[in-house]
Amino acid sequence: MQKTELKRTILLYLISQLRIRLRAHQTVTSISFIPFLRTFIICNQYKTNLMKKHSVYIGIISLATAATVIFSCNKNNENKVEPSSGQSMEKAAVRPTVITSIADMKGNSAVWFTNGKYINVTRVEVPDEEAQEERAASMPNTVITTATGCSNTFSGSARATAKKSFSTSAMVSYGSIVSLRSTLQTDVYMSALPITNSSNRVSQENRNVAVTTSYLYAIKRESDNDYHLIIGDAAPGTSANLFNCEISGLPSTSSSSYNTIKATRDFIKNRFGTDFCGQSSYTMFSPPLPVTTLHGSLFYDIDHAPGTVGPTGFRPNTSWEMHPISAIAF
Repeated sequence: MQKTELKRTILLYLISQLRIRLRAHQTVTSISFIPFLRTFIICNQYKTNLMKKHSVYIGIISLATAATVIFSCNKNNENKVEPSSGQSMEKAAVRPTVITSIADMKGNSAVWFTNGKYINVTRVEVPDEEAQEERAASMPNTVITTATGCSNTFSGSARATAKKSFSTSAMVSYGSIVSLRSTLQTDVYMSALPITNSSNRVSQENRNVAVTTSYLYAIKRESDNDYHLIIGDAAPGTSANLFNCEISGLPSTSSSSYNTIKATRDFIKNRFGTDFCGQSSYTMFSPPLPVTTLHGSLFYDIDHAPGTVGPTGFRPNTSWEMHPISAIAF
């Protein structure tokens, strides 16, 4: 009687475990194998030969239980909840992407390892400033978009001759952007001059200048294929110590300035690993990149009002520019 009751108890226990797993789809853990362990212990304690006599029957139930456990594991994997996009972004924020070339930048932020230093890089959307200038200047009804199938040739029209050529004066060097800016005529004075979008370089602009110490805060390629470089004195950059310095799109190959402008454009592409084609945003650097060489001709942009060029917080409060740059290095 005792053996019959023991057999009944063991079989009912195994069947109950099978039902539990079918209902709950329990994951595989050590608990899953407890029924087998308990069966062995009980049989051993009572010194019965039940396992031997009913080995086939109990074996079938054991295999069914094991199959159920495997099925449960698969179902749990199918129903596994992936982290939300918010959680993924949070993890990404903790582990910023480290790149060795700006060409490898995905998304709007990364850490750029260059010249043995880590630089935080972000992209900030800003309307195309040259497109706005061209619309205001000579094509008010034309929609100009950011260059996508980029050429290196200058494609603007406003004051094109001045933008694609250099001053004929001797180079004068300044120690900082602020010291250079202190020598310039005021915006009020310059805006009163009869400069039009067909004007060549005027006498106040006929200067070649060099700045020995400065920093690159941001760069952007415009729809006319010029590069806007927001350059200033040491951080923090303020509107009073920033300057818009531009690398022009290429003039015709017969122009005397062609080789010089091409060299500066090549330097940008090689230094960053990209020519920024198709990007509608400023690429910003924190800390700013030290500029070791900065040469170029002065230019007063009548179509860019003070404080309108550059990303928010980094807009020079003057329409004076260095345009075009004749040499740059950082």
